[in-house]
Formats: sequence, structure tokens, C-alpha cells
Amino acid sequence: MFYLIYKKNNATTALFKICLILSTALVISGCIKHAYVSEPVDTQQNYTDILLKQHDSQEFKQFLEQHQYTIKNWPITLWDLKALTLAAVYFNPEINVVLAEVEVGKAMEVIAGQRTNPSVNLPLENYSPSGDSPWFTGLVFDFLFERKEKRMAMVEQAKAKRNAVEIKLQNKIWSIYSNLHSNLIEYFFAIKQKEMLLSQSALLKENLGLLNRRKELGQVSQFELSRVRLELQQLRLQLASQNYLINDAFHNLIAITGLLADKFNQTSIQFDSVQESLTAQLPDEMQLRKELLNNRFDIKLKLKEYEALEANLKLNIAKQYPDLNLSPGFIFDQGQNVWSITASWVLPIFHNHEGEIEQALAKRKQMQAEFIAMQTNLINDLSRKHQNYTDKIASFESSMALLGELEDRSIQIKKQFDLGYTDQLSLIQVKLELEKAKQAVLAIKVGVLRAVEELERITQVPIHDGGIVKQVIQKL
Repeated sequence: MFYLIYKKNNATTALFKICLILSTALVISGCIKHAYVSEPVDTQQNYTDILLKQHDSQEFKQFLEQHQYTIKNWPITLWDLKALTLAAVYFNPEINVVLAEVEVGKAMEVIAGQRTNPSVNLPLENYSPSGDSPWFTGLVFDFLFERKEKRMAMVEQAKAKRNAVEIKLQNKIWSIYSNLHSNLIEYFFAIKQKEMLLSQSALLKENLGLLNRRKELGQVSQFELSRVRLELQQLRLQLASQNYLINDAFHNLIAITGLLADKFNQTSIQFDSVQESLTAQLPDEMQLRKELLNNRFDIKLKLKEYEALEANLKLNIAKQYPDLNLSPGFIFDQGQNVWSITASWVLPIFHNHEGEIEQALAKRKQMQAEFIAMQTNLINDLSRKHQNYTDKIASFESSMALLGELEDRSIQIKKQFDLGYTDQLSLIQVKLELEKAKQAVLAIKVGVLRAVEELERITQVPIHDGGIVKQVIQKL
């Protein structure tokens, strides 16, 4: 520290300078850009806003057009996965939560780049040990000069954190798409299963009528009749529970969009895009592994977090070198014009940020280990899911071959029935066998769709409609 004092017997000049400095300080303090505005949370208004959300609004239509969505009819009456994804990005309030986090990250980056404002002190002292009244007053400033390396490290750290939040936003968009895809598969399964149960129920009802007539003729036993009646009752119970599964799957699907389910009462859901993955040519495991390591948002997020740790290490290393604090001032001491300059800095006597640096090094090493563990787990999980998909697709192809044989047999029995070589009961039983086989094939088919969705989820690369995810991310 050094200290320099200069005195001059000129009270008028001293008072003039003090007035000038005070006026300058008042002008600077008047340069206020923001004033507090209260924004209380109004839960009733929030509820009203939720009810007012409409998927047929012109604003949403413009949003769809901005993302090159082909609108065949307005308002939309047939929703596909792409339209549902855009609706979720537009209406889902969780997107706004992450967008607000991005704004916070930008503000933190601005804060990191700001220089420390100088402080001002107004010393005023009166001391009278002998009865007289000596006094002095003045104006003293404190200017903190931070090292360039320290400020650069602070900005770099804030920028890495802001980039991490932006990747978090991208990951949220992907998560919305992925959850929509998964729930759309479950809704498709519930709808198709009900259709098959209704067809099977109609055949069993017809079969029961024929058996009743044969029972009256003594051609079938009561046991066989009871067995079919019990099977029909079980189907009716299954149909009753199937309605619950359909409604539950529908509400889970719509909830992701951020809209209320009653908005979709006059619309329907299209499943063509879901079934495209059955015929899509998936990349091999090595290509998927490459996609996983290059495209997963959590890996990108981890890299940005690592950059923030690197910047934190640079910051703590830069703190080994002290900042300079200059305190120029002016004091009026009973007719004496006094100005002074004081310089100060922290002396690294007891420590020089060794603990902080060691902690930053340890955190960096920890992040490196976490990164390797995450990549290892993802690669192993990908291998398991890819094998699961391979097994499911092989099972589906085999089941389709068996279903084809049953369909050929059903056609032959129908021809025999038309020619009078077999009776209607035999024809109905063959149709029942075919419906049960279709139901089993549907379960295998949905298993393939789920396996594809799991591959999408782990690689974060859509098999279809992937362009919409990229478009939304680029425009946000």
C-alpha cells in the first residue's frame, strides 16, 4: 500500500471541487434504467388463460406456417405426430420455464462481463478534546482494478453455463417429441386392440347363437356352450377395461401438448407416421453408436458443464494474483486542501487459493470420470436396445408369415363353405382363430414400435419426422 497527501490553503477551491464532485455523483445516481414493477401471481387469471388456449387460433396457425407445416384443413381435424409436436412446443408451459432459464443465463453472462463500480465515501469527523472544534470533510473513491485474466475467466464460465441452459432447452424439445411418440404408440395400441376385441366379440356372439341352436338339437353339450359363453363374457369385460385404457392413453397424449383434452373432441389422431418405423431402414449398431455420441443433448450438456469447470479453474488460478484497489480522495481540513491516493491489495500470507484450486482440479477430474461412465452406460444400453429391436423385428416377420398362412386357410375354408363342403360353425371358428392371431401379431407389432422408440430415445435421432425437431430448435 502507498499513501500520498497533498495540502493547499485554498478553502474556496476546495468547496468548489466538493460541490462539483457531489453534483457529478448525483447526476450519475440519477441514471437509473429500471424501476420496480410488481407482478403478483394471479392463480385465477392463470386458470382463465389455460382455458382460453385454442388450437384453432390464428397465432398458432402462423406458428405452424413458420415451421413449414402443410395445413390441409383449418382448424386441424386430423393430428399427426408432427402437428402434435408443434402444438406442444407452442402451448406447453414447460417450454416457457426453460426459456426463462435461458434469459437468466444471458443475464448472468452480462453480470460476469460488468466491471466493478467504484464506491464513494464521505468522511465527516468532529473531534474536540481541548474544547475547540477541529473538523474535516471530503470525498474518497475506491476503484477496483481486476486482472484481465480473471474477468475473462468469469465471462467464459458464465457463457458456458448459458450455453448449457440453451442445450437444456433443446433437450426439453426433444423430450416432448419423444414422449409424444411413446404415448402415440400406446394410444394406437389401445385403439387397435379395441377394434380387434369388437370383431372377436361379434364372431363369438354369432358362434354362441349357432351353438345354442345345435344344443337344442342335441348336437353339442352344455359344457361346450358354457365355455363359449364364458369366453364372450370375458371379452366384454376386457372391452370395458379397454375403454379406460383408450381414455387414459388419449389424456396422457394430449397433456403433453399443454392443451385440455376437450379441445380435441371434434378431431382425430393419425397413426401413419407411427407405423412408418416398421418399414424404415434403421442404421446398423455402429452408425447408431456414432449418432449417440454426436447428437445426444445430455452429452452436449455435459461438455458445456465441463467448459464451465475449466473456466472456474482458470478463475481460481487468476485469483492467485491480487487485484489492485486505488482510493483517490479529496479532504477539506479547516482551510487545508488535502488530496490523497491510496493503493491496496490482498497479501497471500495465509493462503493463495490453494484450496479452491485443488477443489476445481478435483471437480474437473470427477467430471471426466462421470463423462466416461455415462458414455460407457449409453453404449451398453444402446447395444441391448438394438438387440431387442433385432429380436422384435425377427419375431414380427415370423408372426406375419404365420398370419399369412392362417389367412390362406381362412380363404380355403370360405371356399369350402361356399361350395357346401363345410358348415358355418367351422367357418366362424376359423375366423375366430384368425382374429386371435391378429391380436397376437398386433402385440408383437407394437413391441417393434416400442423398440424403435427406445432406440430413438437413447440416440436422440428420430426415425421419422426428425426434421421438425431440428426446425424448432433452430428457430427458438
